[in-house]
Amino acid sequence: LVLDVNKRVYNHRPGTCRQVEGIAHGSEDIALLEDEGIAFITSGIFYMSPRGKGVEGQVFLYDFNQKGTWKAEPLKINGKYDQENFHPHGISHIVTSTGVVRLFVISHTKAFEHAVLVLHWNRNTRQLDVVKTIRDEKFIRYIRAAPQFGVIVRSLDYLLRPNDLVAVSENAFILSNDGSAQTTATNLLEILSLIPRGSVVYYDGKVSHDA
Repeated sequence: LVLDVNKRVYNHRPGTCRQVEGIAHGSEDIALLEDEGIAFITSGIFYMSPRGKGVEGQVFLYDFNQKGTWKAEPLKINGKYDQENFHPHGISHIVTSTGVVRLFVISHTKAFEHAVLVLHWNRNTRQLDVVKTIRDEKFIRYIRAAPQFGVIVRSLDYLLRPNDLVAVSENAFILSNDGSAQTTATNLLEILSLIPRGSVVYYDGKVSHDA
């Protein structure tokens, strides 16, 4: 049950499947802007091991209008943010009343303190501009294990808490935590027992509420 061996998977192929070039270290989540024919992709997050040297957290742009190529391009992010600690995870977007594309991106630091980075997509420069960083105690922080517990147990430190989010207005979003454990032992228990301890949080633009 833990490995979902009891589940049947049905393949669904809506069209031709092609490999997207340009993303070397995996993709975590995608925000699709169907009207503009583009998608934003988060990349550079590691779960079961520390992020390797030279691997950067990035947001990529995939343009469905490109001809003859299938390549995602990394986007420059302008403004003040912790670039070294940028581990982008879930992503969502909304178009503001003035037509600006606003992105909400979950980010994890090396100390696994979590935040939501708010970005604006500049269509002219094809770059992202930092608007603000949102931190809240309900974006559950997972405490890292002590080194003496061993490699296997330490790998559980990289199972993240805030996982995904969806924008519901220009300043508000709903965020999911994939669990509630705050120690390595309870995190392991939570995984093996399948105890449903995840949570959903509504951030109203100022404070968060349990949903």
